[in-house]
Amino acid sequence: MRDYKNTTNRGFGFLHFENERAATAALIHLQGSPIRIQGYATEVKRNRSRTHSRNGPSHVLNISGLPLDIQYLEVLDLLKEKCPNFKSLRFMAGEPDNFLGVAAVAFEDTQSAEQARESLFESTLGGVLLREHNIAFGRSLYETQPTNTLMLLGTPTSTDAAYDFRRLLDTFSCIQRYKLIKDRMTNEFRGFTILNCGTVDNAWMMVEWFNREYPHYRVAFITSAYEYDQSRMSKSRRSTTGCSVCKARQVPALSPTTSQLRSITYRRKKCDETKPQCTRCTSSGRACSYDYVEHSEFERHRVKRTKPAPRATYELVAKTSPNISTTLDVNVGSPSTSSYSGDSTLLTPLTPPEIWVNEVYPNSSIAASWNTTEPISLVSPFSAPSQALSPCNPIDASLIPLDLVRSTGLPAVYDPFPATDLVSQETWYELEEDEDEYNREPEDVQTVICTDLALDKNARENTLPFVLHCYSQWVITRIFEPLTIAQAVRNQVIQQFTSENTRYRSILIANVMIMFAKNLAIDDTRKAVLTHLVTEARDAGSRFIATPVSFVPSLDRQKAMRTLDSIFEILTLQTHTQPTADCIRTLDYAAPVFRRACVEPPGKPINLPNLLLDPSLNLRHFACVDVIQSVTTGRPTYFQYEVPFSLELCERMYKIQDDHGSQWLYGLPDQFILLLAWINSMRETSGPNNNLEAVAWIENNLPKIKIATSESGDPLLRIGRMVVLEGWRFAVLVYMYMVLCKAGAYDPRVIRAQKSFMRLVRGVKPGRIPDAFLINPMTVVGVATIEQRDRDTLRKRILGVHECSESGTAVSEVVLELEDVWLRTENEGRAAVWPDWREAVLRVTGR
Repeated sequence: MRDYKNTTNRGFGFLHFENERAATAALIHLQGSPIRIQGYATEVKRNRSRTHSRNGPSHVLNISGLPLDIQYLEVLDLLKEKCPNFKSLRFMAGEPDNFLGVAAVAFEDTQSAEQARESLFESTLGGVLLREHNIAFGRSLYETQPTNTLMLLGTPTSTDAAYDFRRLLDTFSCIQRYKLIKDRMTNEFRGFTILNCGTVDNAWMMVEWFNREYPHYRVAFITSAYEYDQSRMSKSRRSTTGCSVCKARQVPALSPTTSQLRSITYRRKKCDETKPQCTRCTSSGRACSYDYVEHSEFERHRVKRTKPAPRATYELVAKTSPNISTTLDVNVGSPSTSSYSGDSTLLTPLTPPEIWVNEVYPNSSIAASWNTTEPISLVSPFSAPSQALSPCNPIDASLIPLDLVRSTGLPAVYDPFPATDLVSQETWYELEEDEDEYNREPEDVQTVICTDLALDKNARENTLPFVLHCYSQWVITRIFEPLTIAQAVRNQVIQQFTSENTRYRSILIANVMIMFAKNLAIDDTRKAVLTHLVTEARDAGSRFIATPVSFVPSLDRQKAMRTLDSIFEILTLQTHTQPTADCIRTLDYAAPVFRRACVEPPGKPINLPNLLLDPSLNLRHFACVDVIQSVTTGRPTYFQYEVPFSLELCERMYKIQDDHGSQWLYGLPDQFILLLAWINSMRETSGPNNNLEAVAWIENNLPKIKIATSESGDPLLRIGRMVVLEGWRFAVLVYMYMVLCKAGAYDPRVIRAQKSFMRLVRGVKPGRIPDAFLINPMTVVGVATIEQRDRDTLRKRILGVHECSESGTAVSEVVLELEDVWLRTENEGRAAVWPDWREAVLRVTGR
């Protein structure tokens, strides 16, 4: 056994045998011929294990003998094919990045694990033919059933690392309470943590997440102190020969107002069984009596017992009604606890729950709810379909169970800890398996954009509804906040149908959109259609630039904006389906059109704040894309911008974000676009030593910039979007240090910002939201990423976005560019600097 505080051997261990006879024989042999270690005889004692034998069936399968360089996704693909009902996968590791060649797969029950063992037999994994000795049952994570509480072994013991671990846990809304256990004598962290996840589903979700992200931690289901007390109170543990008054759970009495029978307080008292009257009844002045159970003449040998007290009203109702749900009876002393530590204190009830609450929620009134003694409200699990709650509906959290209602409408027993933004395990697994979380808001978006007609695209009268449907699916897939733009998209499509030319073009665009929305990729036919549309858009830009400038400036700007609209409608299709070089070439055609749409005279800098506040969508769109492409490719912006940056201007943008902002498009707040452009302008006009005052000002005021967040929609999506917005805050810091200060990846300021970003990324589960919109900030931070673990995380998260794994797209080239920077700097033995990124982009894209 190891000490998880100091990771040193504790001087003892356990030997598990098939049965007691084998253990007894081994004990006799070892006592007669003791093993000597360093000259000292070892002491052997009998110990009854609280866990099942390793050789017996359990709900965990250990797949051993795997190559040490096997990829996590390779094992995951085999499991999805052979046993898709598995709950979690863990690459066993003694320490970070030290894979031991064993993959532990957990299932919900033993039967599922046995079936999976048969399915995996003689499968090939990593070049290894899985035989019987490669697939063995492992140590169970629980004894009888999983609970809503987890124990993590191997968590940080230093103060700084423990603080970072707290920050990580705080990002999970499904974790209601947690406690990093400390030594009561030294006040040092002991290396294990208790998590209360509210529901068993949420606990399974966290098991899966920790097994994937932190496989060197050991996770086990345990029973929390609160549940242990509730379970103990729910059982009759009083004396079997106590007096009637002390044994009474409810005392019946007549109501003084209604003259009806009612029940009053619980007693739950321990009787000292003093005869003829117990001490408790004597001191309280109650009439004490012992009512013994009468046995027949043939049962006089039985033990003398007093009659049990009348059952409580709510228990009688629960017993007589099959439609009443009851709480689970969870046993204390999880087998996983004893299997992971030799410390016997771990087998006792855990720290009192009020300490949990006060540590996580100081000065909170929540702690009082732990000691509630009122009966738990019971509800029928067979609710009517109309009563099933949707996660998207606004619900008063005080009126619903803690668990979000699942698709079947089954509610749960009320928990005294109300929490918001909780997500069920069913939802998260759906995100992981189907990569479909961007369809969590389809009803709202489609309600705004689509019509109610049947979507038969071959019927002439249904052409417009079909196109609206395609656009709505595209918006849901590609737009950061689709509800913000839904009405504008509908109006634009309807307007385009008024003209024969634009109608034909909209139908072609819709066919490309719907295929990408369904498959996150397009086939050769749609690629040909898109190439045709790109050529038309570029030709339209060339024709407009070739025409002389109108004598009426406002008329010329209107024509320029219409041309720009048609170009950018195609550009949004290009970024995830065509290479970077093609996208930049389209921007080359759009740039002169954009310049003629601006009010500033030729040759003068363009006022960026006025542009971002302009009501014209694609004027703002071009400015955003120009700044983003400059940051993510290292190229200069197409035009020189005038950027008078201030907190007052940021506050103004914050207040009108819903009306004129562009944050809804890419997830990059307008305030940060302005700040990035300001950094670029300072880089071009001054040296690194002249920007120290500006750098200090940005460091001080960047946390003060407020970001507008959507208050509607699914809670999980809101969390993912918040991660994207806050991720840009750290990416801006990294960009400022590397561009404005010419700092390298080893600079302490860069490292600090990079670590903060990585903690934010690891704090959320991989999925289309946020990962599809984190690609650009991950690109910036990736240049400054040094540690292999962080690089692997970025690589996995980027490639987890489907279109990033499709070759020949702009987003798929991001990983190639990062790999080029990492490989070159490693070979040259130096820290990466920002010019390395520009060189990598040039090598990969040619632009």
